[in-house]
Amino acid sequence: MFLGVLSANSLPLLIGALLDGLAINDAQAGALGTLELLAVAGATFVLASKAGKISCVRLALIGTLVAIVGQLISTLTDSFYLLLLARVIVGTGLGCAYAAAAMAAASTKNPDRAVGYGNTTALVAVALYLPVLAITIARFGYKGAYVGLGVLCLILIPLLRWLRYDEASDSFADIKSGLAVLPLAGLLASIGFFNIAAGAVWGFSERMGVQAGLTVDQIGLIIAAGTISGIIGSALGGWLGARWGRSIPVMISLVIAGLAYFVLAGAADGITYIVGINLYWVTYMFLFPLFIGTGAALDNDNSGRAATLAAGTISLTIAIGPFCGGLISTWFSYSAIGWFSLALCLLSAGAFWMIDFAPGKSVHRMKS
Repeated sequence: MFLGVLSANSLPLLIGALLDGLAINDAQAGALGTLELLAVAGATFVLASKAGKISCVRLALIGTLVAIVGQLISTLTDSFYLLLLARVIVGTGLGCAYAAAAMAAASTKNPDRAVGYGNTTALVAVALYLPVLAITIARFGYKGAYVGLGVLCLILIPLLRWLRYDEASDSFADIKSGLAVLPLAGLLASIGFFNIAAGAVWGFSERMGVQAGLTVDQIGLIIAAGTISGIIGSALGGWLGARWGRSIPVMISLVIAGLAYFVLAGAADGITYIVGINLYWVTYMFLFPLFIGTGAALDNDNSGRAATLAAGTISLTIAIGPFCGGLISTWFSYSAIGWFSLALCLLSAGAFWMIDFAPGKSVHRMKS
């Protein structure tokens, strides 16, 4: 799961480095991040139909090797357009690893817990690598960052052997066609609105820190320290799961997230920026396992298709976010991104609320 969200976690620092190193504008930097995340989403969507039919370990390994090749190409070019192609290669590889993790998690008895606790472990790694990434960027620029990310992918390869289905592979031989379409549509709409909002803010959170008067090194440390809040949120989301139903916790968190994005985008000093970053981390990581868990609950045949579609939608729509944020900041300001993201979070809460009113027995699995 860590590899699948590697692009998103690295995005704010990389966008700042690209703005400085390639002398491009906000919209172009946002487009680079968007294409990479779109590639992650595209690979995940394509592989959703293969859930339960392919080896998660093999899929993750192939994806990781492809990502490493893409990172290497990224370090060898100064062309914006060749870099676009290289980032698509990286995103495709990471998307394969992301799909493998979602399939493996969805096959467990408690997918919320599997994703939540797995994500908690990943966030510990994020807390360690983000300060290193910030220092690397400060000394070697965006090319140094890409080298570091490639090395990180290489280091993680031995861990991929743990991505296995809980059930034996033949348990998926009798897969039935049973996706609850209307509830799934509501879930994907909710995920979409939320992640566009999150991506728009996250992609330019480094620039928002500069706006608040902080240095790049300070911003990297603040974002990295914020992972502690993310760890708390992810662990809480994994523990909570569907114990008392998902609807109320998810909708409350979406409203808080919208307010957090509004605060972060308009931060005028370090304290406000720190508050915004920590609220961003805790709400996003709390919601992540609940979204995937809801997808697994709506998947009648237990194949993992709905959960993989949910994971793909997360990548697809968070990829759109930086592009939207780039356009808004270019035409208006970073504060305007906050208003945009707040509105989308409220729409996301409304879409999730509608899941309870969609017909179909799968909706009742929203509660345990």
